[in-house]
Amino acid sequence: MINPSSAEYKKNIGPVDLDAERILQLSPRSYTWKNNDKEDFGYIAEEVKEVIPELYRDDGKTKGYDQAKLPFYIIEIIKDQDSQIKQLQMQMARQQTQIELLTTQSESGK
Repeated sequence: MINPSSAEYKKNIGPVDLDAERILQLSPRSYTWKNNDKEDFGYIAEEVKEVIPELYRDDGKTKGYDQAKLPFYIIEIIKDQDSQIKQLQMQMARQQTQIELLTTQSESGK
């Protein structure tokens, strides 16, 4: 099944501020379904509602959350972490250069 996603099907396209760090507040839970005693795990809809209310769904019969949107939050966190890693790598490279320079200066001053 193809998820229609082309820009030709959409209007008012713009950036979204997901505040992705919120997903880190969610904790998966283990539970047993009341209707069939099947053990399972996942997020609890009411807990999702507290942390990321825009994902919560209640149609009057069923309470849940939009699982299909969770990857967008995860991808934003990965992108942020990737940026942090690159910044730390550059900082480490600069520090390594400084260490090498100081070592060379120290050795030539002996």
